[in-house]
Amino acid sequence: MQIDRGWTGAVALALILSSLGCGSDDGTKPSDDANDDGGGAGDNGSEGSAGNGNGGNAGSNGDNNGNAAGNSGDSSNGSNTGASGGNANGEAKCNEAADAMATWTLLDPKLPELGTPDQNADGGKSLGFTGIAYGNGAWVAVARNIGEDVIRWARSEDGLSWTAHSQKTGAGTTFTNSRVHFVQGKFLFFGEHTYNGGAVSYAYVSTDGKTWTANKMSDSRLVLDEFDSSGELTVLAGHDMDMRSSSDLVTWIGGPGVTTGFYSYNDIAFGNGLWLTSINGAGHLYSSQDGMNWTAVSGVTSPGRGFYMEYGNGVWIIFGSVWKLSSDGVTFTDTQATGPVGAPRFTGGRFVTWRTEYSDKSYPDQLTVASSLDGAAWHPMGSMMLEAPADVIALTATGNDAAFGKCKLVIAVTLTVTAGGKSQVKPMFAVGALGK
Repeated sequence: MQIDRGWTGAVALALILSSLGCGSDDGTKPSDDANDDGGGAGDNGSEGSAGNGNGGNAGSNGDNNGNAAGNSGDSSNGSNTGASGGNANGEAKCNEAADAMATWTLLDPKLPELGTPDQNADGGKSLGFTGIAYGNGAWVAVARNIGEDVIRWARSEDGLSWTAHSQKTGAGTTFTNSRVHFVQGKFLFFGEHTYNGGAVSYAYVSTDGKTWTANKMSDSRLVLDEFDSSGELTVLAGHDMDMRSSSDLVTWIGGPGVTTGFYSYNDIAFGNGLWLTSINGAGHLYSSQDGMNWTAVSGVTSPGRGFYMEYGNGVWIIFGSVWKLSSDGVTFTDTQATGPVGAPRFTGGRFVTWRTEYSDKSYPDQLTVASSLDGAAWHPMGSMMLEAPADVIALTATGNDAAFGKCKLVIAVTLTVTAGGKSQVKPMFAVGALGK
């Protein structure tokens, strides 16, 4: 799972793809996905499946175990559960067809607090979402805000009606926020804040996405790129080879992590009892059984940029300068991605990827989504036109994250519109329905 997966931008358009038929409240994370979030308890069972490899089994066997595992598995892994664990609560399963198509509708959540073209009254900026997660019956999308003394997020229980929220930071003003994932039965994201001429970092934890508990991690700025969970242990990886882990999401322990060289981690993911991470610079891929001690995976490198990774349905996808697939996280085979070639996320029992394309305009104005059950064969899920003013000069849509729940897939996208001599960041949601 990776934080921005190479997508950057400033207005969030959360895409909801009511696509996977209808069924349990499943969560997902293209976990990177342990990130995509597993769903909450019952819902999670579904997600859990993917969620850690372990989560999947639990999810399909029956709710509580599936949820716990799935939740942590969250994005990258949790999604699997979502699809197979759909019956954990006695509800109908979501549409699992590999070639399922969705019908898209664009929604304006009217949340100006989460996307502003200029500085707000406090001197800070809110620039859309960093990511989105599903769990315990709700979606939570955390805002990318800078220079404010509050954290901001949006929450929805049906994927259609969203409410903006804010809460005082643990200390200082916001500098950067990580993605949000649903792990170990809770929503989790990390905030790096400017404080008293220095910096401070917090882990924000919530069970319902309504209020957050701020747990102080460090009296310094930790640039945390991505994190995932096995269901019992959550591990995060960041800049300057900073790796930390926690079993309770409150106390975080450092290292040892990768001990060769001094770079930054690109991503980290868990699946089927194995952890994978990668660093930039030399671009090596590393594996671990415990999330703490790492060994280089022989013959797998992506010099200069490293890899990002996703796990689901018994398959590892790593992508950087090339795409590779593996069933064991040890031996990888090159593959040629087809369809939208954005960074994939595993959620709702499938890998999902998306990108913006040109129709008949001078700017990309169409969002196209594709999915895959095995990371090799990709199928279109549909597309939608991005609305823009008549005098638009440029339109940029950036994908950040995706989360599956209640048979809806929500893809967080940042949309920036340049028109009338200024740029505007406007959070939006697109809903794509699949049906059974």
